[in-house]
Amino acid sequence: MKKIDFLAVVMAVVLTACGGHSKKMTLAEAEKALDEKVELIYQDTTLTGDELDAKAFELYYESYKQHKSDSLGVSNFKMMLLLGNDLAMLERLYAEGDTLLHTSSSARKLMAALANQKNMSAGCPFKELVGVDALSGDSLAISSFIGVSGKPVLVDFWSSWCGPCRQSIKDHLIDIYKEGKIDIVGVAVWEDSIDDTRKAMESLGITWPVIFSGGRENTMTTEFGVEAIPTLFLVSPDGIIISRGHNVENLIEAL
Repeated sequence: MKKIDFLAVVMAVVLTACGGHSKKMTLAEAEKALDEKVELIYQDTTLTGDELDAKAFELYYESYKQHKSDSLGVSNFKMMLLLGNDLAMLERLYAEGDTLLHTSSSARKLMAALANQKNMSAGCPFKELVGVDALSGDSLAISSFIGVSGKPVLVDFWSSWCGPCRQSIKDHLIDIYKEGKIDIVGVAVWEDSIDDTRKAMESLGITWPVIFSGGRENTMTTEFGVEAIPTLFLVSPDGIIISRGHNVENLIEAL
């Protein structure tokens, strides 16, 4: 009878139990594990929003380096674009990226939007923006409001289906508008149906003007450097951007 190496058997059992011979995670499993890690980061109440974003960025970056040639890598890169502001680094990573990344239309649009942020940041003139009045359907331009009342204008890029957008409107914008210190103009983006915008305005109690800009194929958000919503611009009466960001409370502090 062949002699059995008892120690080898024991070690094999231990390695198996401890994952020593565990199979490689699928992309779905890897994505789920990453999402869970990111979720844990954002549960840390001791960090500021920027610090939380920086830690999440690092997680996405580490995952991106392992998945450059697959769909998870593309997804990670897009999250890095949403969280990061180091355009030079992101441009380098994009240039060195795999073909799959370069063929991603959404990644290209995010890259263009990030680049356009330079021209739509604090201290820059707010560009003309033309769409249609969400209620009447008539042509409507942002220049119809900036500088007219002598008050700053808060321009809110939002959509009816966007949960954080709706929360921001309910928790902050409604009260801010009632105070009367600033004007608000909404810009409905990535919205295929103007009826959805109208229904959201009614349910949320929006009484300020809303410019409807159309669906996702519209390049307006790219032109204005908007890569995620809600994005808000606080614009002075003379048309200069005072501040921009995703958190309305931080913007109002600039006044």
